[in-house]
Amino acid sequence: MRLALKTKPRLGGRTPTLPNHQQTWAPETLSSYITKAFVLAQYGQWDGYPDGQGFTTLVFLQTPLNIERLKAGLAHIYIATEEELGSIHAKLDKTERTDRQAAEEAGNVMAASYFPRGDALARIYPSLSRDTGAKILEVVAQATAEKRVPVELDEEFVHDILSCELAYVVDIDAELLEVYCSVEPEYDGTSERFEGVHGAEKGMVPSLIRTLTFNDLATLSKSEFIRLMNQSLRDRRQRREARKKLHKE
Repeated sequence: MRLALKTKPRLGGRTPTLPNHQQTWAPETLSSYITKAFVLAQYGQWDGYPDGQGFTTLVFLQTPLNIERLKAGLAHIYIATEEELGSIHAKLDKTERTDRQAAEEAGNVMAASYFPRGDALARIYPSLSRDTGAKILEVVAQATAEKRVPVELDEEFVHDILSCELAYVVDIDAELLEVYCSVEPEYDGTSERFEGVHGAEKGMVPSLIRTLTFNDLATLSKSEFIRLMNQSLRDRRQRREARKKLHKE
């Protein structure tokens, strides 16, 4: 089973340090693979760097019980249909009206005028919110037959050259965390993880920069994880430059 988390980096123009069903703003992806297909691919808007969404993913996967909870929870997620999404947004409209009315009655004029859709979505349906990021793992882990979790399967975003910069893939069967950085020209040895996922530009594939087993993750500190990811990004840049130089020759 694959879970994918795609994210964008935090605002500020900082060079990303590196960190199937998720996404964020200077994008990364988080993926979990059990049935040889992505079961979750969620977009996340914020803090896609290793010390943000990457670290959240690391901490979750360092607890064996979380893995078992995640496996159990995955049986109780479902891909929301357009009709279901319409009903969800209708419910959010009602919630926003209620919140606004309560704020007005309390004399809170500022709050009454500012109830963004994202706030209600994150509160009521966090699995569909761009603000959830890697916390989707915990959201899914809490899913039950009585409390099923709606998700969206947005696999194609991993091929977005301009927006998807980093991606985390959790392969539950193989007990692996894979980290991808944008896309690159295909060559012998490139990952086939996203083979068959629509949206790819011909000859371009997501660039695998680091594979870590769950055992590898078990004892990693935050600083060690970030150091590994930074080194992986540097190695990728060097490989790209070397291939460019070779092609010119």
